[in-house]
Amino acid sequence: MLTVSLLVCAVMALASADDNSTTSLVDVSVAEDNSTTSLDVNAAEDNSTTSLVDVSVAEDNSTTSLDVNAAEDNSTTSIVDVSVAEDNSTTSLDVNAAEDNSTTSLDVNAAEDDSTTSKKEEVAPSCEIGWSEFNGRCFLFVSTEMSWADAEKNCLHKKGHLASVHNEEEYKHIQAVVNAHTGGHPTTWVGGSDCQKEGIWLWSDGSSFEFNSWCEGEPDNFAGAESCLQINANESHCWNDFLCSVVLPSVCASVPQSS
Repeated sequence: MLTVSLLVCAVMALASADDNSTTSLVDVSVAEDNSTTSLDVNAAEDNSTTSLVDVSVAEDNSTTSLDVNAAEDNSTTSIVDVSVAEDNSTTSLDVNAAEDNSTTSLDVNAAEDDSTTSKKEEVAPSCEIGWSEFNGRCFLFVSTEMSWADAEKNCLHKKGHLASVHNEEEYKHIQAVVNAHTGGHPTTWVGGSDCQKEGIWLWSDGSSFEFNSWCEGEPDNFAGAESCLQINANESHCWNDFLCSVVLPSVCASVPQSS
């Protein structure tokens, strides 16, 4: 850019020649870092004009072309199609200036290190096909009947866990997911268990176990062997603790993934 500025300054200096002076400068070439410059300059006494055309400068593979016209009194100067490559960057300018009521317009595009920068439109994370989004999570009904442990392992393969339930609205959504695939409300595994310690219920995804919808009298740990949570245990669709080895369908939950 320094080279372009110096060339423009040189043109303006040539355009302001003293009265009775004439200047012609033809085919001037300058080698600096393999750069070349060619100029065609004409100056006339009174109302002198100066044109500078076909100027190319190579500096780090840069090129510059200018077309400059200047007239004394009401002078105008135009610089068009200027491209400069530095580290393979490119810049184009279109400049028009007139003394008094002058206007200037620029159109500049630059790439540094031959790179282009485009800002991609940010896309919000979304659920994968087949999953149902609700309250910032994705839910999937798995019809294949498995034990609780196998059902959890299957959800892990799908980048989730057996579903945790944190409020009534979420539970209604999970019931709707099950109903949409089955046409009913079959007993189904979700992610609750007290396998670690009897009576201390935890969600397999590590979230806090605060909301519940236990059936009356549950959980009862019948025969000392019920440690996993099934939903839709009866007509009221409540929860029950059940044998973890029983095979049931299940519901997985995960967080939306970015594209």
